[in-house]
Amino acid sequence: MDKRIEKLTEILNSHHFFAQAVSTPDEAKDIVKQLIKDCKTVGMGGSTTLARSGIWSMVAEDKDKTLYNSVYAAKHKEDIPAAMRKGLDADVYITSSNAITEDGKLINIDGTGNRCAAMFYGPEKVIFVIGKNKIAENFDDAIARIKAVACPNNAKRLKKTTPCGVIGRCTDCNSEDRMCNVTTIIERPTRGKTMHIILVDAEMGD
Repeated sequence: MDKRIEKLTEILNSHHFFAQAVSTPDEAKDIVKQLIKDCKTVGMGGSTTLARSGIWSMVAEDKDKTLYNSVYAAKHKEDIPAAMRKGLDADVYITSSNAITEDGKLINIDGTGNRCAAMFYGPEKVIFVIGKNKIAENFDDAIARIKAVACPNNAKRLKKTTPCGVIGRCTDCNSEDRMCNVTTIIERPTRGKTMHIILVDAEMGD
C-alpha cells in the first residue's frame, strides 16, 4: 500500500470523513455496493474513475435503483437538466474528485456546477472513489494537475471545442464550453452530511 494513502486515510478520518484505503478498484466497487444497498435513488457525477471501475454500470443496471446522471439521461432520452437537479435530492451521490491534497482537502473544478454542488449540499450521503494518481502535495499542485490532466482529457472525451480540448492545455479561456467555471475546496464534511472516501492504491480516471 502506498504510504501516502495510509497517511492520508488517517488524516481524513481525523477530519470526520469516513475514509478507508483499498488495493484494487474491485474492492472499491464492493464497498460502494454495500454503502448504497438501502438507497433507492442515486446521483452520480461524470467520472472516468466510476466508469472504468465498473461502479457506473453496477448502479445503472440495478433495477431497484433510479440513477440520476446526465449521460444516463441522454442515453435514455430523458430530460438532462432535470436529471442533474434530481441528483441533488438523491439518497446518495457517488463521484470521484479531481484531486485530493496530502493534508486532506478535496479539490474540484466544474463547468456546470451540479457535481460540485452535490458533494457538499443535497444528498445526505456522498461517496468519493479516488485513485492514487489524484493525490497532490498541496492546493497549487492540485489545481495544476486538474488543468493539465483532468480538464483537457474531459474536454476531449466530451468532444468540447475548448482550447484545452483541442491543444491539450489550459489557456484560461472564455469559451461557452469552458470546463473551469467553478472551483471548490472541501476541508471537512458539511453539516448533516456523511462523506465516505475510498482511496484506491491504483491509478484511476483523469
